Amino acid sequence: MTSCPRSEYNSTLYLKRYCLPNSDNLKKLVIDEVTGGNLGKYIGDLATAWWIFLVMAGITTVIACIYLFLLRIIAKPLLYVSFIIILALLIAGGAYVFAQQYKYESTDNTKSIMQGMGILLWILAGLYFIILMCCCSRIQLGVAIMEATSEFVRDTTSIFLVPFIFFFIIAAWMVFWIFSAIYVFSVGDAVKMDNLPVANIEWNDTTRYVWIYHLFGMFWVSAFIIGCAQFIIAATTCIWYFAQGGSSDDKAKASLRMGFKWIFYYHMGSIAFGALIIAII
Repeated sequence: MTSCPRSEYNSTLYLKRYCLPNSDNLKKLVIDEVTGGNLGKYIGDLATAWWIFLVMAGITTVIACIYLFLLRIIAKPLLYVSFIIILALLIAGGAYVFAQQYKYESTDNTKSIMQGMGILLWILAGLYFIILMCCCSRIQLGVAIMEATSEFVRDTTSIFLVPFIFFFIIAAWMVFWIFSAIYVFSVGDAVKMDNLPVANIEWNDTTRYVWIYHLFGMFWVSAFIIGCAQFIIAATTCIWYFAQGGSSDDKAKASLRMGFKWIFYYHMGSIAFGALIIAII
């Protein structure tokens, strides 16, 4: 489509697919109709609170970096302290919630809810303590693995680039998929709506099958990209682990370059097949 068809009102062409009226009132009516319902409310909430999500993502990233930095220095004490803090938080949280019941009248259902939530948190704390006591040997093994992980992170700091690289890759893929979905959505017969100055697109069976194929492709490619990121981390970890304490030819070569090379040379088909299974499931 190169221009909008003639009509009783002037229109502007968007994405070479959709015509929206130039009138502010008509345009608002169309947008409200398209974005109405729960989906529109969710999108509106995201648009309003986007900066909160951005700030929380930044805070989470900073905390994670601090935790990883401390993990490199004091892995074992940090893990044991984390177990104790979680147990203390469950107990203290139960006590705080249980104490809140006294702010409400006996006839108020909130009093019973607070009491029940406090008891539930104490039960969870008890179960957590029992699990810790019954899994001491497993916890010690996990601590040893985390110590090895901290050494790996210390020796291979470039591993932090993997999540950022693949975040931008999958973000670019999702942008491409969304624009493609807009074009797929516009394929069909235009049927005029009675209460709006726009047409509704009615799909035929072919368009429905194309949409299903397009949706499945999103799941498959996304799983493939995530699988590639996981493979690179796993391959780099294996090279680093088996190069320790000996004169291996691969010693000190635990780089991301080797992980990328193995994907393109040996394992791309395996990752694609695994991603296919995940997409089907």
